Amino acid sequence: MEDFDKIFTLVAEVKGIGLNLDILETGVINIIALIIILIFVSKDAVSNTLNERKESIKESVENAENRIKEAELRLTEARKQLAQATLLISRIKKDSVQTRKTLLCVEVLETKKRISSPF
Repeated sequence: MEDFDKIFTLVAEVKGIGLNLDILETGVINIIALIIILIFVSKDAVSNTLNERKESIKESVENAENRIKEAELRLTEARKQLAQATLLISRIKKDSVQTRKTLLCVEVLETKKRISSPF
């Protein structure tokens, strides 16, 4: 306890107890030291987080590219199916016209037969 009292007595005799307003001695040095400590301590954590985010973005881009390729393949297949359906529709239309003509010819022949032989 005597040593503790001697410290305060010595400080009071030499300089006195007061507020140090010198910015360079107090705040700036402490802030710089704190920033350096934070950089060294958190560098690995930030680096790991950034690497994980990079991988996540890379995977998302690759997935999007794969979906685009799949969509392009499906579009190509759908266009082929549309072309086939259009060709089939045109064939059906041709066949239906031909069938109508044939039916009309048959009907005309039957009508002529009826007219030429009434009974």
